[in-house]
Amino acid sequence: MPLPLPLLWVPMRVLLRYHLLSKGQWLKLVLALSLIRLASLGQL
Repeated sequence: MPLPLPLLWVPMRVLLRYHLLSKGQWLKLVLALSLIRLASLGQL
């Protein structure tokens, strides 16, 4: 079952607000979340 998007976006918005991650870390996080979404949709 795909993960509800709000559960992913809330922590991301909090991190964006406080600027806790550098651009490199954001890229890794986005790639990881993309893989998780693909896996949850059964496309991997």
